[in-house]
Amino acid sequence: LALYSPVFLIGLIGNVLILLTVFTDKHIRKAKNFYLINLAVCDLCVTLVCMPMSVGTIVYRLWVYGTVVAGSIFTLTAMSIDRYISIQHPLTANWVTSPNKALLIIAFTWLVSGIFMGPI
Repeated sequence: LALYSPVFLIGLIGNVLILLTVFTDKHIRKAKNFYLINLAVCDLCVTLVCMPMSVGTIVYRLWVYGTVVAGSIFTLTAMSIDRYISIQHPLTANWVTSPNKALLIIAFTWLVSGIFMGPI
């Protein structure tokens, strides 16, 4: 339990700093940074929801909570595909990895996360 506190604080502070940086600087609002924003939001969800639940489960010895949506792995997958396309096909990357498409992919990752993690 003693290790949860520093991990919680580092996760909270680090992800909030990422969000503040991206939201305050208009020059870095690009498709690849939309994925970074989404990953920071997913990590904040883990930090603020899952970590306290894990501590609660350790203390109470049973699961007394509802369901939680996990989107981090799908966001990392989308980021990897985006980087692959940008490196392998640099001439068409701007068309494929536009900010609007990034937002659509992010929405899709949350939908897929909800579908896969919902039954849990």
